[in-house]
This record gives sequence, structure tokens and C-alpha cells, in this order.
Amino acid sequence: MIRIRLLGEEVEVVSGDGEFAGVRGRRLAALLAVLALDAGKVVPVSRLIDAVWGEKMPASPENSLHTLVRRLRAITGRDVVEWAEPGYVLAVEPEAVDAIRFARLLDIGRLALSQGRPDDAVAALDRMLGLWRGPALREVAETETLWAAAEVLAEQRLTAVELHADACVELGRAAEVVRALAAEAAAHPFRESLAARLVTALGAAGRTSDALQAFRRTERLLCTERGVEPSAILRRAVAELDPPSEPQRVARHAQAPPRRLTSFVGRDTEVSEVAALLQRHRLVTLVGPGGIGKTRLAAELVLAAREQWPDGYGFADLSAVTPDRSGAMVRNAVAAAVFAAVAPGVISEEPGGNWIDLLVRTLRQQRMLLILDNCEHVITAVADVVVGLLDRLPLLTVLATSRQLLALDCEQLHPVPALPVPATEAAVDDASTCAAVRLFLDRATAVRPDFELSEDNCRAVAAIVRSLDGVPLALELAAARLHGLSPQTLSGWLDDRFGLLANGSRQAPARHRSLRAMVAWSWELLSAAEAELARRFSVFAGGATLEAVIGVCGIDIDDLETVAGRLAELVAMSLVEFDGRRYRMLDTIRAYAAEELARMGEAERWERAHAAWFADFIEVGARELRGPAQSEWMHRFATEHGNCEAALDWSVRHRVPEFAVRLFGELAWYWLLRGQRTHLSTWQSAVLDVTGGEIPSGCTGSFLTCRYVEQIQSRAVTVLPEWIADTSAEFERLIRAAMTEPRGVHPFFVLTLALREYYRGDRSLLERCATAEDGALRGQVLVLRAYEDVDAKPIESIFTDLEAAVDCLSSAGDPRTLCGALFELALMRSKWHGIGCATTLISRGLELVADELSPDTRHNFLLGAANLHLEDGDIAGAVGYLACAEQFDPMELTDESMSIRYVNQGYLAWREGRVDRAVELFERAVIPEPVIGTHQRVPRMYVPARWRAIFAAVLAEAQRLDDAVRQLRISREYAAYASPLMLLDVAFAHVLTALAAGLPENAARVLGVVLRGYREEGRTVLGPDISRALAATRNALGDDVFEAIAGEYEDAVLEPLLVEVEHTALAVSRSPAA
Repeated sequence: MIRIRLLGEEVEVVSGDGEFAGVRGRRLAALLAVLALDAGKVVPVSRLIDAVWGEKMPASPENSLHTLVRRLRAITGRDVVEWAEPGYVLAVEPEAVDAIRFARLLDIGRLALSQGRPDDAVAALDRMLGLWRGPALREVAETETLWAAAEVLAEQRLTAVELHADACVELGRAAEVVRALAAEAAAHPFRESLAARLVTALGAAGRTSDALQAFRRTERLLCTERGVEPSAILRRAVAELDPPSEPQRVARHAQAPPRRLTSFVGRDTEVSEVAALLQRHRLVTLVGPGGIGKTRLAAELVLAAREQWPDGYGFADLSAVTPDRSGAMVRNAVAAAVFAAVAPGVISEEPGGNWIDLLVRTLRQQRMLLILDNCEHVITAVADVVVGLLDRLPLLTVLATSRQLLALDCEQLHPVPALPVPATEAAVDDASTCAAVRLFLDRATAVRPDFELSEDNCRAVAAIVRSLDGVPLALELAAARLHGLSPQTLSGWLDDRFGLLANGSRQAPARHRSLRAMVAWSWELLSAAEAELARRFSVFAGGATLEAVIGVCGIDIDDLETVAGRLAELVAMSLVEFDGRRYRMLDTIRAYAAEELARMGEAERWERAHAAWFADFIEVGARELRGPAQSEWMHRFATEHGNCEAALDWSVRHRVPEFAVRLFGELAWYWLLRGQRTHLSTWQSAVLDVTGGEIPSGCTGSFLTCRYVEQIQSRAVTVLPEWIADTSAEFERLIRAAMTEPRGVHPFFVLTLALREYYRGDRSLLERCATAEDGALRGQVLVLRAYEDVDAKPIESIFTDLEAAVDCLSSAGDPRTLCGALFELALMRSKWHGIGCATTLISRGLELVADELSPDTRHNFLLGAANLHLEDGDIAGAVGYLACAEQFDPMELTDESMSIRYVNQGYLAWREGRVDRAVELFERAVIPEPVIGTHQRVPRMYVPARWRAIFAAVLAEAQRLDDAVRQLRISREYAAYASPLMLLDVAFAHVLTALAAGLPENAARVLGVVLRGYREEGRTVLGPDISRALAATRNALGDDVFEAIAGEYEDAVLEPLLVEVEHTALAVSRSPAA
């Protein structure tokens, strides 16, 4: 029987008589290897092909595989490689493959060792390692499958080496494996389990010094190359070495962390996270601003995880060490404080500058945790001491707390976050689960035992904890004031937070007894240049990008890298937070910095610089909102909203008309898109008051927005000129003036003027817009043009205009307007050719609707999709979109949007046979009533005409003929004013009303004209409403009678027939018989 050898650089076949046969060719060897690894099992053809060729597939992989199989059979014999559906099998015993024997011997050795039989383990593992001839599968491991197999074999071998070492150490034969272990550790320097075996074997062989050197060598490599500390397995190996002959043990109960008498709230996750970090790293630094809870977290960690350090812990509070001495003196003072913490009472005077040496002698072989608290003011000295200790004490772990990092290679930072705060409008149940509120309530009940969170005070409590950023010390100081203040009063007075929160616990350190002292401790550590930047940074509300910081704070600094460097220092000192994109000051630190800015007489200059920079930012953003980058800029505006409003507020308070008009006039378009109309009403009158009716130079376009923006509907994507109620010459004069200025004017106003002039007979401006370089403007004009003179042009031209509009807007327009154009095109395609021709357009449009847009916009596009499916009879498709729209809270939507929802829900209910429910929903809706004779016809009239037609059909089925006829008349008048084409879309309601009134002949006459109109327009589908009317009429009259009447009237004029239905149906409803 042949044997297969895989555990070497070459794959080999050994015959029954011991002759070796090399397998020539990488792909042939790969095929044999894959089959051998699953010897005796069927390997599917697909897996064999993937393993042999990977991504480099031949033109005909199955034919190529068959060729390889024939070649392999020539080596092994035909009966060894057999076909078995769905692949091939290597028909040998698994033991005939060395890699399989290798794995089984590993299992035998592992089991023997676990059962306390090291002799048997060594025997099995020796045999196993003897099978290894070199790196397994090296020749063939070019595909992912075989590379993974090679990795598994290599890992099994290293596991065998480690288990073999364990067994030899247990047998007292450690010296025999040291050389092999050293070679393996050199070849795999980052494998800590292997390094641990080497340390253990050297120690067991009596070479403790060499063992420590091996540990330190691995420790340095891990730190410099990987940035991590030795793992628990390696540290345990060192800890188990025999101690030196004269060990100095410290008491297990060194100086303990300060215990607080209050409960510990909201930090359970952080305790677990830091405990885990201390298992993997020897230096962990808790960083964060003052009052964030670093010391308390460290103290609680010791209590929760003290069993991790069998030799105890020491707590050194370094706040009392003064930094105003030479570096060496400060360093010795820090080391002395540490020694006093880990060996209290052992020594009482400084031993001539050898504190670190004394610490090393004292802590040698001690597995303990050293906590260094409040390091920030002596950070350099602390870093020097920590380096000296960690380098010489391999079992020591250090946990530091600091407002800035130590900046050491092996330091693992853990930023201590503020406690989570609730949303502004959070309900009591939601707010009570937030850690910041829980801490505030816990401390509040200490001064007011009956205090609890309620509907009355929840909003105020949420405002307090949000204003204080969830900083624990600030929350505790604020809660203490509830002894004499209500939450509502306290919330309103927090603008003077430093005066209000000034009397903390007498037990607290001085720097924690007031909010001002908390910040001042960090502020005093700043250099003059850092303090200057911190003061300037206070003008930002809600944070800033690096670009904004440089643009505002660095206008008088030539080297912009200097600004970035100073900003990084403020981050390192926990005065500024950085999340990878933006920089932010906690509100309390920002308030302190703002006070310093005002005290230095610099506030006006830097607030003006801030307003100027964001005025430019908003102008750029307002232009981008009209283009393809709309979604990106919606997000940017949302992120910078605090800064934008702060700049606007400054310009209003300081009565700077140019900034006020520019900021509001451009920011208003963002608010419109978001549906945030309250911002418009809040700021509009204030900005106009600042101008005094005078237009700042070059700002006519922005001023125009200030004057008229509240009249623009935020949900619409089509310009309707009658929105602007001002018909005076002043409105149009301002538009023309703005068009001549460099800043220009929003396209909405240009199109409004162009349409007004068009309806007065002047097409010139509209034609200029249609040929403008701005593709977005051209696209909007094409959408408008598609519906003009609709009766005088073929339907193909409407499709052409809408398709061209989509093309223009796809390359240059904003996603919201493009979505509107796609829906217009989808509407026309579905009406003429069915919903199947429109679904792609609908899906593409909805993909463009960003979450940043107003709830009304997102809601109404979903309803638009539902309506298109309803109009085509696709109930299932409509239900899905309608369900998505119904997820929007009515409180977030306008009355108009809710009316759109009611109409679509009513339409669906009618189509499903729920007539009473349909009537109820339609009666909730407020259907628009445009004035006939004003401006645009088709876009403005289509929706109310169509809605009233459906409502009329519902009322007719409910036998409310009087009400149905009233809706029919209005629907017909709107449709007739807009276009005869629209009459075709509403006539179904007249047919159904005629049938309900017992007038099937009238219904047939109307249908005769409608069907002719459909044929002439080239519509290939009737739609569910007209189909329903047609089927009901045929059923009432019979096919022959229907065909006769319809044929007789197909050339008639439609509107008179509709009027006849209205009059006759009304007469029927009022007859005594009715």
C-alpha cells in the first residue's frame, strides 16, 4: 500500500516496497495534497478546482482537472484515485498520510499530558515531530485552500513543540529542550506561548537570569513592534520563576485608594474595560478632563479586581508634589511619593536620590498594581519614574490617572468619557435610565430625600445634565444646589455656572470644591500660546473641524502647522476632545475659556472672525445644497448648526446687517430642506429688524430670501410662482437686482420670475434658464416645460422633456430635485405603459432621499411611490410603501402631508372594498383648492382634480350622490382648466357615479369618448379605475348594448357628457324615489 508524505517542501509518494516517487508539477502535487488531506473521503470537483487553481482558472477547468487526474493515476495506480459522485477519492487508509498521522499523534500526546502521563506524551510527540521534514506544502500553497491547510499544519507543529517542552519540564528534563525552544522562539518572536515555555524551561534548568533576559527581550519586541504588553501567559511564566535569594517582600496591604462615602453610579462598563486592559498592558492611563471621575474609577477598579494582583496594590496621590523645582528633584519627589504608597512606614527620609533603586529592590518579584493619581502637573517626572520601574520590574502593572497622557511607547490610553445624557425631550422612563441622570438623582436625594424624577421636572433635569456635559463632579455640585433651588430654576441659572456651582464637599480636594477650581487646575498648566488658542477656541459652539480652527483662530499665525500642533496639545491635556474628525470643548471648559477671552479684551475680534468664516461656509454650502453633494452638505450643516446659529446670533446682537442677512439668507435654504420652519420664524423678524429695511451692499439675493422665505413650501420640488403672495413690482425688482450682483440669487427666485413673465407672454428669461450653463437649472426648466402646452404636443415630447430633465439633474442637480423628476417620469410611464415601466425609476428616486431631508419630504416621496402603485392596481406594492410612510410620527408632519396620507389610505381602503373606512379617511383630508386662472395649470391642478375624482367615486359607492356630484364638479373644473388629457384621468368617477345613480347609458357614453382618447394618446394600459368602471358598465348593459352606445358617442366632446352626468345624477339623488 502506498503512503503519502506532505510534511516537507515536496509532496512525495512512497510505494509499498519503500521506493520514493516525487510528484512533479505544482498543480499535480496540489491535487494529490487536497485528496490526501481528506484521504478516504470524496472531495467534490468544485473544491478540487478551487484548491488547485484558485483565482487563476483555466479556460476549461473540469477538462484540466481530468487531465491532472490521469497523470496522478499514472503515479499512484488507477485504483488509488477513484471517481465517486460528485468528485474523487484517494482510496488509502488515513494512516497512510503523514499529515493525518501527525494530527493523531498530537491528540495522543495532549491527552497523555492532561492525564499526568508525561512519559507517554514525550514518546508520542517525539514520533510526531519526527515526521516533519520541513515547511509543509510550501511547494503547493499558492491557493487559499492549500495556504490555509499549510497554516494549520504549521500551527499543529508549534503546539507539539510547546507540549513536548511542558512534558520534558515535568519530567525534569528542561535542559534538553532549551536549545530547540530558543531556536523556535527566534523564528516566531511574537508567539508569547512559545516565549513563555522558553522562560519556564530556562528557569527550571537553573538559569533564572537567562529566563528574565528572554522575557525582557520579548517584552521589548512586543512593545516596540506591536505596541502591546506581554500577555498573562508570559507574565505568569516570569512570576513562577524562583525568587532571588534575598527577596524583599512588601506588605500585601499597601496604601489603599481613597474611599468615597457615596455610591458609584454609571461606570460598570468602564470598570470591566479597564480591568481587561490591565490584563493585556502593563501601563494603562485613564485620561480625561477634571471632574470626569478618573480617581473614582481607579479606586473602584481596585475593589472590583484586586484578586488579579496577589501582592497587592499601592495608591500614590501625586497632587501634592510641587512642580516648581528642577527636573531631578521633581522626579525624586514623585518616586518618594510612590515608595510611601507601596511601603508605608518602611522609611521616612529621602535616601540620597536613590528612590527608584529602592523601589526596584522593594518591589522585585512582586506582582502588584501601582496606581499613580493626578499625574498631569508633573507629567515628565512621572513618565521618567514609570519607565524606570517598568523596565526593571517585569511583574509590575501601573495604572495612571491624568488630564494628559504620559506619551510613552507602551502606554495604553483609556479616555474616561462623560456619563451619557438624555435627549432634550426624553420621557421620564428614558431619562431615568441615563447614567448622568441617575448620578444626579442619587446626589440630589442626599440633600432632598423626597426628590424624584417626574413629568414636571424631567425636562429641567435633562437640560441640567446636558448643559453640564454629563461630567460627574459638575453634576454633584449641581445636585447639591437642589437643597434650595428647584430644577427649573437651577437649569435657568446655569449660564452663571461658575458662580452657582462654587460650594462643594469639604472632604473634596480644593480643585474639586468648585467648578471654577476644577477647570483652573488644568488651565494653569497651559503655556501662553496654548492658553491663547484655548481662549480663541471658545468661540466655537458644538466643536469645529481643523479647517475651521485654522480659518478662525489662525488668521494671525503664518505657520498653520503651529495651530494644529497647539490644538493637539490641548487634546493631550484633555481641554479639547477629538473624535477623529472634530474638535470640541466641554461646555464648562468652553465657558471658562470664554470668560478668559472676555477678560483679555479679545472677544469681539474672534467672535467676528468666527462669524465671517461661517458666513463664507454657509454661502458655499447653500450652493452645494443645490447640487449632487446635497446629502453631504446636509450632514455638514447639521454638524455645524451650532456654529452657524452662534454666528447668526452674534451678528444680530451686535447689529451687523451684512453678516445677519448673509447668514440667515443662505441658512434658510437648509432649514427649508430639513423642514425646520421654526428656525425661520425665530430669526426672520430679528434679521429684518437689524437691516432697518436697508439692503446691505451686494446682499440683495440673501435679503430677498429674508423677506419671502416663509412663503416657500419646504416639501415641494417644483417651482409654483403663486407661492409668493407679493404681486407688487418690489418683489420682481429685487430678483432682477440680485441677478446682477456677484453673489447672485437662489434659482428658485429666478424661475419664479421667469414663469411670471412667461404667463405674461415674455418667454425670454425662461429660455435663458433653459439654456443656462447650470445643469440643475436646465433640468428644473425641462420638468416645467414638459407640462406646458400639453394639449398641443404629442405625448412623446413630454417623455422627451422629462427624460432630458432626469439626465441634466443626474449630473448637476441635487438628489431631492432629481427624485422629483424621476417620479414625474414614473407617473407618465406608468399611466401610458403600466407600473412595470416605472418601478426602476421609483426605486432609484427613493434611494436618493436622504435621512437629513425633512420628515415631510421623505414621508411624501414614500406616499408618491404608494400612489403610483395604487393607480396601476398593484395593491401589494402600494401597501409596502404606505406602511413605511405610516412609520412617521404625525407630530413631525404638516397638515398637508397628513392629508396626502389620508387620501392614499382612503384610496387603498376603497380598492380593498372598505368603503366606510375610505369615506372616513377622505373626510379627514384637506384637499387643496387652487384658484382657477392663476399661473401653472397641469402641475397645480392634477393632484386636487385626481383626489376629488377618487373621493367622488367613494361617495357614490356609499350612496351619497349629492356629495359625490359636488366633488365631481370641482374635479371636472380643475381638469378642464388644466388639459383635456386630465379629463380622461378623472372621468372614471363620473362613470361610477352614473352607475350608482342607475344611469348606465350615461356611463357608456362617457366611456366611449374616454376609450377613444386612450387609443389616440397611445396608452397601452387602462388602469384599475377605468377598468373597474368599464367592467361595471358592460355588466349593467350587456356587451352588445354597451358597444353600440360607446361607438355612437366615441367622437363626442367629453366635458358636456360629464356635465350631463352631474346634472342627471343630482336629479336622481333628489327625486322622491331616491
